[in-house]
Amino acid sequence: MFKNFPQAQADLHIQPLDDGTKLFYPQIPWGRGYYISSPELEHTLRQILRHLYRRLGFIWLFSVGFCSNFSALVSHNPLTFTLAVLLSGVMTGLMTWLLIHLSFSRYTRQMEIADIPYSPIARESQWVLFPRWLLILGVLLCMSFIAGGIWLYTMTTDPTMLVCSSFFSLLLIPYAIGLYKKVFTKNA
Repeated sequence: MFKNFPQAQADLHIQPLDDGTKLFYPQIPWGRGYYISSPELEHTLRQILRHLYRRLGFIWLFSVGFCSNFSALVSHNPLTFTLAVLLSGVMTGLMTWLLIHLSFSRYTRQMEIADIPYSPIARESQWVLFPRWLLILGVLLCMSFIAGGIWLYTMTTDPTMLVCSSFFSLLLIPYAIGLYKKVFTKNA
């Protein structure tokens, strides 16, 4: 089911040019690109990317576990819960950046820097790589958390429930856009 998922994510980091050369973007759209000098280097980078996305999955799960456990300890205070969510997001972002930087710094120091920006077309097609059922599941889960947060707010009048509902409302947007592109575009 998820056999090709790391490979599809690795394809986002490597952009082919019209002349046949390939560029490597470690931070995808946020960082600079590098020219890939040989097929062996491309294979090495793809292998590292496959293993990297598996490691990042564990980091993201750890972050969610930290946030849920910490918020359970201080669930009586909505401000502390919000701070735990923000801390978890910042911690996950920093750990992700650090892991990507450490994984590729040895290779990117030796590669030639490209002045070509990351293609916005590839950025938009990222959601097309996900299977339709996974996008539908994301939309349904977000909608259920939104409805659950609103329902809990009406029962308890705890403003934390509205914060959670608004968070999942924002999270619903990319899933809905990806599902729309997957259903209504010909090349998906």
